[in-house]
Amino acid sequence: SKACRIKASELALYLQYKAGILGEAAIIQIRPSECLEFGLSDRLRQRQVNRLVDAGLITAETGRGKCPRVKLIL
Repeated sequence: SKACRIKASELALYLQYKAGILGEAAIIQIRPSECLEFGLSDRLRQRQVNRLVDAGLITAETGRGKCPRVKLIL
């Protein structure tokens, strides 16, 4: 619900989907092609990563030209 309040519900849904496949403790690489299926453009995806980090819901490793790698904070 916190992700919805901070306007990051699409990315939160994607991360829950990936965590269901990989396990909740997994480090999830956010792939742009998969995010498009959840309605996330590149800019929107990055904004939502930042919002989830600021809210304390995920940690993220980012770098120029690299797909973000995130971990859910449980």
